[in-house]
Amino acid sequence: MPTEQISSPAAPTALPQKTRFAEIDSLRAIACALVIISHTFALFEKVTSNNPELLARLKWGGGLMGVYIFFAISGYVIPSSLRGDRSSGLKRFAIRRFWRLYPPFWASLLAFYAGNASKYTISNLAFGVTMFPGLFNARRMGGYFWTLEIELFFYVIITLAFLIFGRLNLKVTTALFLLTLIWCWSWFKLPGEGGYWTRPSLCLTVMLWGSCCRNFINKKERWGSPKWGISLNTLSLGVSTGLVSIWPTQGAYFSFLSEGFHSAKISLAVLSGILAFLFFAILTPIRCGWLARIGRWTYSTYLFHGVILYSILEKCTKALSGWPMPVYMAGTLLLSFTLGALLYRYLEQPSDRIGKRLSSRDRNITR
Repeated sequence: MPTEQISSPAAPTALPQKTRFAEIDSLRAIACALVIISHTFALFEKVTSNNPELLARLKWGGGLMGVYIFFAISGYVIPSSLRGDRSSGLKRFAIRRFWRLYPPFWASLLAFYAGNASKYTISNLAFGVTMFPGLFNARRMGGYFWTLEIELFFYVIITLAFLIFGRLNLKVTTALFLLTLIWCWSWFKLPGEGGYWTRPSLCLTVMLWGSCCRNFINKKERWGSPKWGISLNTLSLGVSTGLVSIWPTQGAYFSFLSEGFHSAKISLAVLSGILAFLFFAILTPIRCGWLARIGRWTYSTYLFHGVILYSILEKCTKALSGWPMPVYMAGTLLLSFTLGALLYRYLEQPSDRIGKRLSSRDRNITR
């Protein structure tokens, strides 16, 4: 999922601030790879000559696990982009998010349409460019674009909260997290909700849990004596993780009891994504230089991996039949991340720089 460059959590003043989290970028790369592997397996499982059991289990679980890691990451980093006074903060956020997200998305959507024009109409494309076709109950081009709709919905929620409260501190993000948690159990449906929109509440709850995690880490308070006191941020982190894990844990348990193994796999994948973010981004951070570099490309990689799979390789499945599944996966990963790296440099970064210049100019004019 797309994120801005971010500052590190509050740290001793002697340490220089960093503009990115290596552990977040590293985890982003892993999440993107899981999604690509899952989609590759689904495309080639009928033509492969060798399908290892371990890889077969990634068909559903791995991709969904990667998606929920992305959701937690977005919640962790995006709210910090909303800062300053309400007016200028919102303008800066809107301008930068637009130029960060839409030009690469439009390029991928047009490429996807060009390779699948017989399957979609101009109307599908017109609604698709909004990045929010589900809201209009329109057919979605590229099934994997559903995550971007959730992302935009998250932006709407946090910008409204920012306009109302003027900041997105721990109290605000915790209140939003608890509200979406209640929504998870209320079965409330939005206009246009259906298909992938069946449970947007869980996606948003995971994102707002990520926001709370960021605020918990920034908060340095303790209960009790300095020696034996319990860290408030540690306790809050544990409680919030337990709360966000209730739904997938219960879902997996009751699915197993009723022998609904497919639903159980989905619930376990969601739970695995939550725990993977907790352990590898917060408790035991992964800081790998080359992996973090790859993680910077993941928005472009995510957008265009579907173009590679469904606009190119899908049309060649007969010609490519008979290979072992690891070969398909390795080839798709290599093509996707290579294309993602090129598009990150020549499309995503220039577009992002335009947004930053426009938002800076707007701020200077305001002054």
